Amino acid sequence: MNNKTASFHWLLILALALSVSSCMTLPKAKPSGYLMDYNSLEPLHGKEHTLYYEDKDAAWTKYKGIMFEEVVIKLSPDAKSKKLDPEDTKKMRNYFQRSLAKNACSRLEFRNRPGDDVIVLRTAIVDIKPVNVAANIVSRGLFYVPVDFGEAAIEGELRDSVTGRRLTAIVDRKIGGFINPKDSYTTWGSVEDAFDEWASQLANLLDRNMVRAYNNAEPLPTLK
Repeated sequence: MNNKTASFHWLLILALALSVSSCMTLPKAKPSGYLMDYNSLEPLHGKEHTLYYEDKDAAWTKYKGIMFEEVVIKLSPDAKSKKLDPEDTKKMRNYFQRSLAKNACSRLEFRNRPGDDVIVLRTAIVDIKPVNVAANIVSRGLFYVPVDFGEAAIEGELRDSVTGRRLTAIVDRKIGGFINPKDSYTTWGSVEDAFDEWASQLANLLDRNMVRAYNNAEPLPTLK
């Protein structure tokens, strides 16, 4: 390959990489209908792709336990595959449940039934777009960069398990690939990365609200 051809080749790679990067700008979070109410959610710190709500009068110190509703998993209407394999659904649900448990607030015990001192966490993973592994393998051979990164959105809320009072809620969207580039070559890798990050954020949100409540501090949005 001569210098002229090599220069053109790398310019093509750079152009493709910039094009892919620009396509990864996150769109505004769109409600899927899973949450009971979206009216009180607002962009978090000006981030259009994250909507957030927090009940500033919530009595966090009364809660000693947490229980989980079964995680809802939904494909994006734009996904090439219009159906989720039941085994894939089970794996993703179990993966997120384990990630939630691993990152759960150390101040709360896991409970399997409602109670006056129990919070319930409701979550749905929606708009899932699996990575197109075949396309990425081809693009890596031609251009050294993947062209498909996977995508998913989360809707979650914490409620009092008895009264149903909403304590906090979030709607967020993530695109994979640049979070962990190697996962652009596995079908669900980018989605699992998003699961881990969301589980960590939810646990962090809960833990910091508990700390502020015990310290009589003002509650503030806590997601990164």
